[in-house]
Amino acid sequence: MSETIDELVRELSEADTNDKELFHNLIASACEVLDLNDLSIAREFSASRSTVLRWKNGAAAPHPTIRKHVYDYLKAQLNLKQYET
Repeated sequence: MSETIDELVRELSEADTNDKELFHNLIASACEVLDLNDLSIAREFSASRSTVLRWKNGAAAPHPTIRKHVYDYLKAQLNLKQYET
């Protein structure tokens, strides 16, 4: 599990915020590893659950500035999970 977390943290750190497809892949992967539901992400970013679902399935993506914040949030959550295990 820690290898997966390390790899995701690295990918999130190196991610191009202009790449919408990469955003979809990274948010979906991180949410799976972290067992995060759509509602928890929606609350963190003041978005609706349906918006987060569209992010995860690739139908939409937030502005690149917001993507960076999402990546930072997911990296922090992954780092916390890694220290918990």
